[in-house]
Amino acid sequence: MKDADFIIGYIDDKGDLVIADQFGVKPTKHVPDTELGGKDNILAKSGSEKDKVTDISFTIPLDSKDVYDKNLSRAKHIILS
Repeated sequence: MKDADFIIGYIDDKGDLVIADQFGVKPTKHVPDTELGGKDNILAKSGSEKDKVTDISFTIPLDSKDVYDKNLSRAKHIILS
């Protein structure tokens, strides 16, 4: 998924949210934007896990001005989980 914009998150073994703004650098490799000179543009984040259900919420800018983020418009977008 080279050149794709990723938000990757999970709840760790301690129950804490781990979430990162990442970018696809190869067909099967992605790294945090910050490792490429970009920014982590996740503004608000929360997450929990209960009864084997994980719930993660986050807010990102429509246009972060970061070359490693895709601009979003006020339209329908497909989110893969």
